[in-house]
Amino acid sequence: MLILLRRIFAIILIPVFLMLFLLTLLIWQILATIGDPEAIKEELVKADIYNFIYDDVMEPLLIDALEEVVADPGKLLNDDLIELEIRPETDSPEIVGLLRDFLPPDELQARVEHVIDEFVPYITGDTDEFQIQLRLGERVRAWPELVASRLDALDAGDRLSSAVLGPILESSLDALQAEGLDVAITPQRAREIAQSVVPGDWIETQFVNATRDVSGWLTRTEDHFQVTVQFADRIPRATQALKDVLDEANAEQFLFQSLIEPELNKALGSFTALSHGILISDEEIAAAIEEVAPVPWIREQRNGIIDSLSGYMSGETDQLALSIDLSDRGETAAAVLIDLAERKLRELVDGTPDCRTITEGLRAAQDVQRGRFPSCKPAEINSDTILSVLSGPFKTEIERLIVTQIPDSFTFTENDLAALIGESSVQSIDNVRKFVADGFTYTDTELRVDIAKRNSDFTLDDLDVVRDLLDDNHTFTETDFTDSFLRNRPDLLDDFDNVRDQVGRGRSLWFLVFFVPGLVLLIIAFLGGRNWNSRLKWAMFPVFVSGLLIWIATSPVYDAYAQDEIDMQIIRITGEIEREEARVVVAEALDRGVDVLTRWKSEFGSRAGYFAIASGIVLAGSIGVSIFGTGNLRRPRRPSGGGGGPAPSDPGADAAYEASREKA
Repeated sequence: MLILLRRIFAIILIPVFLMLFLLTLLIWQILATIGDPEAIKEELVKADIYNFIYDDVMEPLLIDALEEVVADPGKLLNDDLIELEIRPETDSPEIVGLLRDFLPPDELQARVEHVIDEFVPYITGDTDEFQIQLRLGERVRAWPELVASRLDALDAGDRLSSAVLGPILESSLDALQAEGLDVAITPQRAREIAQSVVPGDWIETQFVNATRDVSGWLTRTEDHFQVTVQFADRIPRATQALKDVLDEANAEQFLFQSLIEPELNKALGSFTALSHGILISDEEIAAAIEEVAPVPWIREQRNGIIDSLSGYMSGETDQLALSIDLSDRGETAAAVLIDLAERKLRELVDGTPDCRTITEGLRAAQDVQRGRFPSCKPAEINSDTILSVLSGPFKTEIERLIVTQIPDSFTFTENDLAALIGESSVQSIDNVRKFVADGFTYTDTELRVDIAKRNSDFTLDDLDVVRDLLDDNHTFTETDFTDSFLRNRPDLLDDFDNVRDQVGRGRSLWFLVFFVPGLVLLIIAFLGGRNWNSRLKWAMFPVFVSGLLIWIATSPVYDAYAQDEIDMQIIRITGEIEREEARVVVAEALDRGVDVLTRWKSEFGSRAGYFAIASGIVLAGSIGVSIFGTGNLRRPRRPSGGGGGPAPSDPGADAAYEASREKA
């Protein structure tokens, strides 16, 4: 009866052992994988994670992100870049390729494994410190050349020129059109002009030079950086482009009406009456002025204005004061008006009636000699003679009035420019002049100010952390880690240290996890067995059953049922993702995660299987001993009687011996 109760208790303890055995194997598997840097590194290699990041994660996600920018440019691009052309399908491979060039998969693997070797033992409490040196300085210093090789494929320079300078040029010309200049320019033409002034290769060169200037600062080999871009060499191209645009717009008429005609009107506008009652109308004055300022001459003055403006913008001169030479225009104006007056005088002379009497003829001849217009035309004096005599005062009068009224030159100032193209355009010119004259300069101080002004998650402290990571001479330690991530949470820091201590203590004493299930197994053996052989069978049976059940659950059962359920869940999760690229990435990531889980599960099941096999062998051997090994048991020695002959038989001892054999 007692042995029955003992074996009932032993059977009750078997499920308890099963749970403890499962927990023990689980802890062992976790410590052997997640807590083992070598196992983590091996698993990352098996998952091909380093190529997966570039090939299957970055590119599809970047395509997805760029497509969102195309749909809503304001989501990422500021006002200056709102016109930038985004090409998701062609840009993404180049950008990812640039990142891959910067840190190839083998380089990435080496640095990740270095971090794992240092950081994982610290997290698991095996060590109290770590030292991480990523040694990315060489890669950062190679960055400018890597960028240069990819910018051409991206057409980055031409696209930036079209996106930034093109709209500015188009807007400036629209402002001129609003002021009366007959200029109409399409966006495509604006982009062509922009690329002729600031070609893509020039922009790419400036960008590469800027990355060289910044790389030393990022790796802390330099304390400061200053990026300078000079635009003075662009002025000749801009000047020629402006002349071409004005030629296309027929700007001479605009310049004449807006600038030159008002100045000439000051001299000629009041000159409307000459001797002999000859009148010159406003229309005739305007026609004369147009002859005074022909298109070739106006174009010459226009080009001079543009050249002077270019000198002002390039910083060669500090004041905008453009002089237009009119020294030869006075003589031209006088000649035009004299010719006009003579034509009018001839019309008067030709329209004068002939003298009818000799007396009228003599009187008319006397008037002509005195320089007065005759009342009739004498017969003995022809029209040419009268015209030559009477026009003499015209020449003196016109030359005195015109030549003295038209200045040798007049100055075109900023006020005239503002009146011509508008205040907003002048302000734009002043802003551009500052960049052209001094060049664009950007320093590390300005970068820090910009970061401080922005309300973003990236702070100045984060910037310093990035520079530290890129500094080959800097070692990232546990102090840097706690200062960066736990500095503002002292309570969390204490909890973090406590968890590390407990995990470290547990790892150092992990073998004790076998103590509890071993103790339970020992109790089962002593409760169920009556001798060492039967106790061995009672001990091995729970181990065999537990190991076998765990192996069955992680192998045949998992393959038959769990895998299908996991596949269905993956389909469900990815089906809820709208964008195709993101859906592909998530599906691939989940598949690789399942592969990792499957390998982890297989190793876990294998450990249980090994226990099942080993315990099964021992159990089979114990059973074999029970079945085949009892005949080799020897009787206990009988007490000797003092003689050399056989000892007499003891029936009591024989009965006890037979009973023990039967119980065994």
